[in-house]
Amino acid sequence: MARYSEFAASIKSEARGALLGNLGVTVGANLLTLLISAVLLQIGIVLFPGTSVISFLGAEAVSYLIALFLGIVLYGLFYIYMSLSYGQPAVIADLFRGFTNGAPDRIIRVQAVLSGISLVCMLPAMIWMQTVKTPFSQAGIPVTILLYAGGTAAEVYFDLMFSMSYFVMIDFPQLGASDVLRTSRRMTGGEKGRLFRLCIGFLPLWLLGAISLGIANLWVAAYQLSSFAAFYRIKAAAPQKKQEVPQN
Repeated sequence: MARYSEFAASIKSEARGALLGNLGVTVGANLLTLLISAVLLQIGIVLFPGTSVISFLGAEAVSYLIALFLGIVLYGLFYIYMSLSYGQPAVIADLFRGFTNGAPDRIIRVQAVLSGISLVCMLPAMIWMQTVKTPFSQAGIPVTILLYAGGTAAEVYFDLMFSMSYFVMIDFPQLGASDVLRTSRRMTGGEKGRLFRLCIGFLPLWLLGAISLGIANLWVAAYQLSSFAAFYRIKAAAPQKKQEVPQN
């Protein structure tokens, strides 16, 4: 197994190569995805304003349903980065490919699991914040920190485990949702530590991007997504596919 420094250098080099001459497409797709998400996520706030338990539950339910729809958009976003990683052309219109060529029902099933895992990880912290009157009191702060830290750690773990799911869906349209998730889990087995360090390595760039009021972070997002696409391409090299991917 290559040392992490060699692994990261190889991944990032391939990621930069894929982005060369394609920043207009990738940054444009990232921005459009961000705008679509921002607009849709306002629906829950508008429909369920306030801080009551009912408002909280309603907003969370709407957010979950919106996440399922956004999964179809994310399919197109990952398709763009995967195409560029394989040296294929891509256009911003590919962002909506999931609605026509991506089997939306399969995408929704995969995203339902991913969003469900995220919700379950953070649910104890959210319930605590909604039911306890003084979560930031001297006695409440340690519990609040523990619940959020534990939930975040669990969410990051599962995010890394299933981080290849969209790439697998694109590469193997014959696989069902459960096989997609199992294949991603296998591909990231033994690699989650390196993938986590890869993500952490982008933090300085994200912080520098904040100086530009977030504008430069559109490029940082493209760089990071391109790096994950490069990781997938390397892991899913032709000799390994028959072993990694279950057959229906």
